[in-house]
Amino acid sequence: MKEKLIGFTTLAIIIVMLLLNLLQGRGMENLNQYREKQTNIITQDDFKKEQFNPNWTLQIAAFNNYEEALKLAKELEKIRMKVLISERKVENSKIYRVRILQKNENDKMKSTIKRLEKNNYSYQVLKLSQQ
Repeated sequence: MKEKLIGFTTLAIIIVMLLLNLLQGRGMENLNQYREKQTNIITQDDFKKEQFNPNWTLQIAAFNNYEEALKLAKELEKIRMKVLISERKVENSKIYRVRILQKNENDKMKSTIKRLEKNNYSYQVLKLSQQ
């Protein structure tokens, strides 16, 4: 029994040392770099190039300032939303609409709405004609 405990402890120490050596103490840093590359914020031009047409869209907010829209989009991206910032001219000014798009055919609107409500975001379901 004593030999098994010593063997297990030695094996665990070796595995931890190998992992620390491989990650070089930068595991979270590498993970954050990966997440930054996997952006889910798209623009109108990117949206037009996509092959997949969503069956539903939720509007979260609209801003006069692009930076405010981008700030909200980044917050939504952190909770794994596919965010579209669309620009529209209204009278003599531009507004930037922050919208959530369906990611793929398996992405259900109900589960997205539950996540939004859990994180205290209000939304508006858009009709196909409003998208």
